[in-house]
Parts: sequence; C-alpha cells; structure tokens
Amino acid sequence: MHVVGIDLGTSTSVVALVNRGSRQVLTRDERDRLLPTVVAIDARGRFSVGSNARDSMEANPEFTFFGLKRIIGRKFADPVVQDWAGVVPYGIVEGPDGWAYLQGPQELHSPIELLGKVFRELRDIASGALNERIEDAVIGVPAYFDQVQKQAMRQAAEAGGFNARRLLPEPTAAAVAYGVDRSVNRVIAVYDF
Repeated sequence: MHVVGIDLGTSTSVVALVNRGSRQVLTRDERDRLLPTVVAIDARGRFSVGSNARDSMEANPEFTFFGLKRIIGRKFADPVVQDWAGVVPYGIVEGPDGWAYLQGPQELHSPIELLGKVFRELRDIASGALNERIEDAVIGVPAYFDQVQKQAMRQAAEAGGFNARRLLPEPTAAAVAYGVDRSVNRVIAVYDF
C-alpha cells in the first residue's frame, strides 16, 4: 500500500509519490499536473472541483470558492477572514459556534467540507494513477498553522477519504523533497515567503 504526499495549495494542489528514491506527480492527464484548489456549487446544489470549478468562476462567482486554505480553522471574526471576505465574490458568513462558513445557493458549507471535496479528487487521481485504493497521505501545511487549523486540515483530509498520516510544515516538506534523491552531504536553507 502506498502513502502519497499532498501539497494542498491556496491556488493549486498536487498529489505525488516517492518510490525507491524517484518522485512521480500523479495525474489523470500528463498535461494537467496541478489541480486548481477550487470548488463550485451550481443552482441545483451539484459540486464540481478543480478545472471544471475554476471554469465556472465567471458565470457563477458567488458560488465558486477558492482560497479556502486561508480561512480553514478560523473564526468568522478573525481579521484574516474579514480581510479575505472583503476581496472575494462569494459570501463568507458566521456559521455554527462562530466559525467561518461559505454561503452556498441553498445552505452553508464549512471550509472543511469543501476542501474535503478537493482531497477526494486528489485521492481519486492517485488511486487511478496507481491502480489501487489510496487512503494514506502526508500533507504539507503552512508553517504558521496553529493546532486548530491543523486539526481542521486533518478533518478535511478525512472528509476526502484520506488518513492523514502526518502533517508536515511546508518548509520542512521542501527540504525533504530537495534531499530525497541526493546522496551529497550538505546544508541547505529553505525560505518560506
């Protein structure tokens, strides 16, 4: 059974595998290596993820959600959420217990639920590329994520069918990825801007 690595980015996401020292980005189509981290909901309540969701931004801006990683695990009153709500076309509202939620066409949706759909798409991509059911992943998270945000990311991964074996700070993930196939002993510096 394989354990995949996931970079769930603010704009795009990718799932990859390291096997015996070689790295492989897992895709459905070699020309489309990155999955837009976008979820859209149509008027009937049907969800789309990735490129299809991104393509609906112009026609359906109020129900096309992007940048969800910025608000996952944050309360509605958080200044980061309030700043983000001022620049996006979709509605960010106060949900249960004061958490930031997204206004869908018929109901509210949590960032955990919507990012769970992105994780589900990444799991389907990995399972198809490897011809086996993929359930375990190591997930890169921003170094500044606090414990609440990390737990929310774990819940989103679980909603997408993954067991998050480990959450790895993104700068650490970059350092590990840099050294995965190098046998030279040297010191490197990773800057997270």
